[in-house]
Amino acid sequence: MFDRPAILDVRSIAFDFGGTLVRPTPAPQPELITEICRREMHGKLPAGFGAKLGRGMAQAKDAYRDRRSDTPLARVIAEAAGRGCMTEAQIATCLARAWRMQQSECLLPGAAQALRALHAAGYRLVLASNTRRSESARRQALDRLEVESFFSGIVVSSAIGCAKPEPAFFKAVREATRGAPTLFVGDSFRRDVLGAARAGLAAIWVAPTPQPRLRHSFGITDAVGRLPALLGVES
Repeated sequence: MFDRPAILDVRSIAFDFGGTLVRPTPAPQPELITEICRREMHGKLPAGFGAKLGRGMAQAKDAYRDRRSDTPLARVIAEAAGRGCMTEAQIATCLARAWRMQQSECLLPGAAQALRALHAAGYRLVLASNTRRSESARRQALDRLEVESFFSGIVVSSAIGCAKPEPAFFKAVREATRGAPTLFVGDSFRRDVLGAARAGLAAIWVAPTPQPRLRHSFGITDAVGRLPALLGVES
C-alpha cells in the first residue's frame, strides 16, 4: 500500500489538523456556550436550553466517535434553542466567543517550518479535518497561526456532511487537490491512514512511537516537522 517512490511522486499533501499540525483543543463546555448564548439573546432562550444543549452535545460526540454522523456544533445549538429562536449569525457569534475563551490552538514543533518549506517547494497543501467547526473557523485558526497562506484548499467534515474514514471524504480531498497525486498525513491510523489508503492515496502516519511491523505498508514519522526530509525537501 505504501512505498517510498509513491510519496516522492506526490504533488499535493493533505494534512489532518488536531494532533497532526496543532495540539488538540476540546470543544467548549455546554455551560460556557449556554452562558454566552444567554448574554447574546439577553436571556430570551427557552426553558431547559442548557440541559437540552448538554444532551445534544453528548449525543453528537457519541455519534462522531461511533462514526454514525458528524453533526456541526452550530446545528446542535439551533436544535436546543428551537426553531426561529436564534439566527445563524447569532449562533456563529456565540460559538466564536466560546472558542476564543478556550485554550487557543498551538502549532506543534516544526509544523510551521515544514509547511513553509513544502509550500515553497511547489506542493499544493490542503487541510482535511474532521470537525464540528465551520470551514471559516478553520481558516481563521490557520490565519491566527500564520500558516493560512500556505493552504490552497480546506476540506472539513462539518461542511461536506461526511467524515474520515468515509470514502466520500477522501473524494472531496481529491477534488480539492485537483486530482494531483496526493499524500495524506495524519495522526489517526484508522481515520487518516487506513481511510486514505483505501481511497488510493499514499499515507504517512504521524505516530508518537515508530511501529516496525507497519513500516512495510505505511510511512511513519513522529512529527510533521520531519516530513520535508522524507520528501527530499530542504527546510
